[in-house]
Amino acid sequence: MTFYLPDPDIGPVGEEVAEFVWPPSPADVAEHTVSPAGVEDARAHMTTSWKASAWIDACEENGTLVLRLGGELDTASRDAIEPALIAAVTSASAVVIDLRNLAFCDSCGLATFVAAKHEADARGTDLLISHLRPEVRRLFAISGVDRFVRVAEEP
Repeated sequence: MTFYLPDPDIGPVGEEVAEFVWPPSPADVAEHTVSPAGVEDARAHMTTSWKASAWIDACEENGTLVLRLGGELDTASRDAIEPALIAAVTSASAVVIDLRNLAFCDSCGLATFVAAKHEADARGTDLLISHLRPEVRRLFAISGVDRFVRVAEEP
């Protein structure tokens, strides 16, 4: 699996990271970390992205691996995003997939979440989807995926 730094201003676009491993090694942190404002411990935060229409930002919060997924999760980005979600689910006991920055999701995107849920169940990983935008929440509801994948209740 290939990961890329997302912004040429913060690192070389196209630089490969061999695999998704959580927590990242100190060497990976030194070479591939982008720490947003307010993140004190850079070792607990690693941003990854692809030359695709979607991206993932991974960090650890209170012992839970939090994956912030953004952009458009569709046919074009599924092949890049799904392996990262599966790898994350296999490397942590609890994973939250935060979708607040997910602007679009189609049936291929839904299939990605179903695949992650299957892997989480097989590994005994607690998986939660959170912060769904109204249009994505509606897609989860219409398709019935919200009855299969645990979705956080939002106000």
